[in-house]
Amino acid sequence: MELLLNRPRTSRFSTSNHLGFHRAAYEICEAYAPAIDAAELIAAYAAAIAEENTSYCWGRRSNTTGQKAAVDYARDTLIALIGGVVRLSLKHFDPSVRDRARKLQLLLKGYGPIRHLNYSAETVAIDSLVEHLQSAAYLPAVQSLSLAERVAELADQNARFKSLLDAAAAERLRKPTTPARRSRQATDDALRRITDRVAALATVGPAEPLAAFIDNFNLLVRHYNTLMREHYGRLHARMDVAAATIATIAPQPYTGKPVNVIPTVVVAAATTVGDGPPRELAFTVDFTVAYRDNVERGTATLFVYGVGRYTGSKTTTFNIV
Repeated sequence: MELLLNRPRTSRFSTSNHLGFHRAAYEICEAYAPAIDAAELIAAYAAAIAEENTSYCWGRRSNTTGQKAAVDYARDTLIALIGGVVRLSLKHFDPSVRDRARKLQLLLKGYGPIRHLNYSAETVAIDSLVEHLQSAAYLPAVQSLSLAERVAELADQNARFKSLLDAAAAERLRKPTTPARRSRQATDDALRRITDRVAALATVGPAEPLAAFIDNFNLLVRHYNTLMREHYGRLHARMDVAAATIATIAPQPYTGKPVNVIPTVVVAAATTVGDGPPRELAFTVDFTVAYRDNVERGTATLFVYGVGRYTGSKTTTFNIV
């Protein structure tokens, strides 16, 4: 009996689809392990999938990324608020307040645009700035401008940011050493060794015990190959608006100015089994328009041009009365 074992085109799979396919394939291998008689190969396949899953998870955004962005925004906001209060206090009617504001302004200018520094340098600069603002030399000025609470809040946010930097560094230390591409290839190789064994067993011995495995595996491969064909088809296929239907445009009143009408354009939605239900195209997303003779009374011409996923053109007319 000839073995008709389909081969998946895993190179075209996205990372999530690649993992999903191999998890499903592993379940099939587990279900028919006695017929395959390759416990070591199946165990190696499971280990390869686990390694790829680890690489995939670490390849995604760090758990601390969003938190760092939020805390950094809070720090920048507090620095801007402190600077704004100082600038406003320079115009205060009380000369002593203006003197304290000038003192703080000189300090802030000495640090420059802190928020434009990288994360590490900004954290060190804020630590130093807070230390200065809470020192005996500047604390009276800070208190007189009612900024003590803001400075303390800035210190708290900076301490929180430092803890997030430490957590991110710890994450990087735990990052797997196997690159995602290499772990993906290792998973493909582990499955290939199993399918090669199945092919060899069917060639030298009775293939009937393997028939159920082959049927289920082929069904899985066809399913994922179909997903990829549909995916790439949606990305690359361009439809011609010449096949579209433009709804009849009602007569338009004469205004002495250009009459610009946005038509209703409908196409049959393509599916894997032919033409599906009609779909109305979106203006500027799927098509754009141009006009001719659309000022004076009479017959105006409207041109529809496909954009984005659509190409080609189509013409219709409407009356100006």
